Amino acid sequence: MESRKLRSKSSKVESKALFDFDNVNEYLYSDKEIAIGGNGAVYHYYGCGMPELPKLKSNTKIVERQLPRRPPKEDPLPDTTYDIFYRRMKKNEKQMSNEERIKNLWELDTLQSQLERLTQYDWIRSLPDITVIKDMKDYDELERKKELTIKEIERLLQKHENWRKRKEVHSQEMKEWYGGSDSEYDVPIEELRERRKLEKRQRYGPVIRLNLGNDYCLVIDPLATPKIEKCEEPPKPKGKPITKLEDVEDISQIDIQTKDNILFGTNFEDIPTYRNGFQLPLHMRRMMHKQAK
Repeated sequence: MESRKLRSKSSKVESKALFDFDNVNEYLYSDKEIAIGGNGAVYHYYGCGMPELPKLKSNTKIVERQLPRRPPKEDPLPDTTYDIFYRRMKKNEKQMSNEERIKNLWELDTLQSQLERLTQYDWIRSLPDITVIKDMKDYDELERKKELTIKEIERLLQKHENWRKRKEVHSQEMKEWYGGSDSEYDVPIEELRERRKLEKRQRYGPVIRLNLGNDYCLVIDPLATPKIEKCEEPPKPKGKPITKLEDVEDISQIDIQTKDNILFGTNFEDIPTYRNGFQLPLHMRRMMHKQAK
């Protein structure tokens, strides 16, 4: 009876995880010339060798544009219907983003360690664990694949660095835009809806009302279908009504509030004088002098 093998003793690395520069596009990695058209060409453009290009028949139907339908007054599917699904998807998205971040950090650490191993004096021992090698005795192949591997690892590291910088810039812009919050998921749905509405108003313009007469006006909304509705009555001014002088028929009804030293409800003796001196008009001083007698 054979013993059960719990773990393989083979230290061979799977070829899927290695850099393979033999089965790649020669036009990208070997700078092979691309021949287009003519004899011995690899790529042939459409209609190559034809005196005239064939005429294609199109079965596309042109449909006249229809006016947009009027939106319903009440939403048949309110946002509260999707609250549970929204929370579940939010949780799944955070979980997937964390897993993706951990995976990227692990790949970055692996690439950095591989690059460090290839720059040491015993890089020949480490190269087969990183890149597919056909003949270990061929030194030219080892040198060529070492340079290709280092170049590819540096490209991937630069890609990770660019991604990290873009993420920092994006996070900073999100914090500045949303006032310290780097995610829209923390914003209540009502506030988010109002924010989106305000952004659309700033982008497409405000609502315009045109008075058509007969207490009706045309409402032009950039985000909805134009409609005609009854005009709202202007608010009435608060306080006492203001009477114009030309509307007064009897002058004796006008009360200028004259009593003792008061005229138009103001006591002129209580008015402070200016620095350079202040005097009342002559007819007012005469009137006050007569009243004093």
